[in-house]
Amino acid sequence: MNTNHDNTTEDRMTVSIKITETGKIETLSLIDPKSGCDWISDMLGNHDALVFNDDGTGDASYIMTQSDYDWWSDLVERYQAADDRYHELLDDADDRDALLDAMSSEPGDYDLEHQPEIMQQVCDRFDTNNSDR
Repeated sequence: MNTNHDNTTEDRMTVSIKITETGKIETLSLIDPKSGCDWISDMLGNHDALVFNDDGTGDASYIMTQSDYDWWSDLVERYQAADDRYHELLDDADDRDALLDAMSSEPGDYDLEHQPEIMQQVCDRFDTNNSDR
C-alpha cells in the first residue's frame, strides 16, 4: 500500500489557508490511502471550517486564525495516521469483514477531535484479537 502520499498534482486538492494574524499561507492535506485523493476540503467544508475571504484585491483565499489552523493541523495529522493504519490492517487482514464490521459498529457519539483515537483503538483491538491467528 502506498502510504507515503507521493501523488501527482492531479490527485491532490491541498487547501491553502491564509493565517489571519500573520498573512502567512499554510496548507492542509488529508489523503485517502485507498484512492490517493486529497479530501481535506471535504472534511473542512463538512465542519464549516472553510471561510473564504475575497477582499477585492485579487488576493482571495481561505482564511483561518492561527489557533484554528493549529487545531485542524493536529487533528489532520492524527487522523491521517489512524486512517493509514486502518487501511494497512485492512490490506493485510485475513478477515477483512471483521475489521470493517469492527470499525463500522463502533458507537459514534464522540467529537470529531476524538475520531482518530477511536479509530486507533479499533485497530488495536483488531490487532490484538487477530495476532495469534
